[in-house]
Amino acid sequence: DVAFSTDGVYAATGSYDGTVRIWNSGDGSLVQCLEGPSKEVEWILWHPKGHAILAGSNDTMAWMWWAPTGKVMQIFAGHAAGVSCGCWGLGGKVVVTGSEDHGIIVWNPRAGTPQHHIREVHESSVISICSHPESPIVVTGAEDATAKVVQIETGKVLAPLPGHIDSVEAVAFSNSSKGTLLLATGSMDGTVQIWDAKSMDLRCTVKEHFEKGGIVKLKWLPGSAFGNWFCTCSTDKTVRLFNGLSGECLRTLQGHSETVMGLDLAIGEADGKPQLIVASASEDKSCRVFVVALWTAGVEATPSQLSPVAGYGGFGSAGMPTAAYGRPSPALQATGAGLEAPQESPKGSATPLASPGDAPAQGCPSPSHMPV
Repeated sequence: DVAFSTDGVYAATGSYDGTVRIWNSGDGSLVQCLEGPSKEVEWILWHPKGHAILAGSNDTMAWMWWAPTGKVMQIFAGHAAGVSCGCWGLGGKVVVTGSEDHGIIVWNPRAGTPQHHIREVHESSVISICSHPESPIVVTGAEDATAKVVQIETGKVLAPLPGHIDSVEAVAFSNSSKGTLLLATGSMDGTVQIWDAKSMDLRCTVKEHFEKGGIVKLKWLPGSAFGNWFCTCSTDKTVRLFNGLSGECLRTLQGHSETVMGLDLAIGEADGKPQLIVASASEDKSCRVFVVALWTAGVEATPSQLSPVAGYGGFGSAGMPTAAYGRPSPALQATGAGLEAPQESPKGSATPLASPGDAPAQGCPSPSHMPV
């Protein structure tokens, strides 16, 4: 797994070798190698307000470090099988982990103790989880093809979210601060279900991937302006952009030759107009970066016009690689991204881009002084 810290200062990589490595996102140098797990690291997740990082491992535990120093802040032990997913709840005040033991645990990150152990939430492994942006609620997805809404203060399952016929690989709440808050559940059955996050009523089912491939991951666009749009990556070798309110597919980004295993998103600007930056990673051993114009139905600015938002996720900082402006860096050439624009549907367009960032490290707080 790969993830940038919220402020873009660091990038983290979690590996099946049991380590998490912290990198300076400005120059790519290694900052720390975080050790502890005795088995594979399945996922990593930064704290929403600081440089604490979580990791879930097949050793049945979740680990939390202070990334700049490498200090272990907590070890969360309580599951009976691998910790397959996790999230920060209540804005970072609690940790919620899901496991192959079919249950979830709500943790106090300062004390490292469980507040609730909710067993047998599903009939099989819990493989995806997300937290409501305001309420003490999480949504879980499992290999049993179900998603469920859980109240983390009482430990009660509030509602099932039925309709999928294969494993629910991704669950996520939208980022919009205006209008309806949405919830998306993505499945290996090739569909994404969009729910009203208040009533938990089904709004629509997106079937663009159906009978082509399964959903591996999905992410809503950052910020509120396009917070009801989301991207998916799939076993059908594509990345797609959707309007979550209508279910309409707005873009299909092509170029990978195998399953697209992960993606991340950022919003940039071209002449003051928004552009979506999509980074994708595939089993074809390549990473690609697409730039999609958001202000038109498919007209894209040229690479020389691109000006990512300063300070957002590390974009726009000094020392930006020339590849960001259309000239391939050695890193891009090595991955095969180069300057070729990957193919896509007539509705959109794509241009390779590289992403930097930089910043100093900070001191290590004790768990009792974690940012919340």
